[in-house]
Amino acid sequence: MSNENTLHQYLKDIISKDSSCQEVKVGSYYADVKIGNEVYEIQTRYLYKLKDKLEYYLKCGYDIEVIYPLVEHKSCQYILDGVIQKTTKRSTVGKIQDSLYEIYSIREFIGKINIKIVVLDLTDYRVVKSGNAVTRRNSTASDKIPAQISNILELRESRDFIKMVPASLKDEFTSKDFLAASKMNKAYVGYALRVLEDTGVIVRDGRIDRFIRYRRLRYE
Repeated sequence: MSNENTLHQYLKDIISKDSSCQEVKVGSYYADVKIGNEVYEIQTRYLYKLKDKLEYYLKCGYDIEVIYPLVEHKSCQYILDGVIQKTTKRSTVGKIQDSLYEIYSIREFIGKINIKIVVLDLTDYRVVKSGNAVTRRNSTASDKIPAQISNILELRESRDFIKMVPASLKDEFTSKDFLAASKMNKAYVGYALRVLEDTGVIVRDGRIDRFIRYRRLRYE
């Protein structure tokens, strides 16, 4: 079983352990899980690949939920000759705002589908070839096993995206401030802010020196 399939199956079983509800044919597609009029799609990355499916499901009138697992913490175990030889300390590899980079590619579906971010920890298992030192360079990926789910964030409508704005931010901020508060991947900040603009939870409000100033909108 591939790394993605292990995580994929784990999340499918959380939705429904009934095998008759998993991998159900819907038109020319297969839904990861289908329960009545509800279809669930699990995608660990490349959400844009779901576009055609989502268009079809919407056309058919299904209620759609896209589940995106975000790995927040990861540890690694090295296996040599079937025995675990070394376990690394848990490290932080992702922040919830990083998911906005993937959501950017399907932002036209916001408000039409439910997007669920499942924040979890993973253990990365790697196999070391016999006779080699126990290092990452001498190992190959074997599997990634979910350790625990730490948070689930549901984004059903545009206003829900206010949850993606760090609470520590002032109402007026720049991209630099957003990066510092979220500690997200620097390369994703522009995509994140674009999604938050498109959903209307932040607006542009002039400039601060060379930076665009954004303003957070408050909802009652």
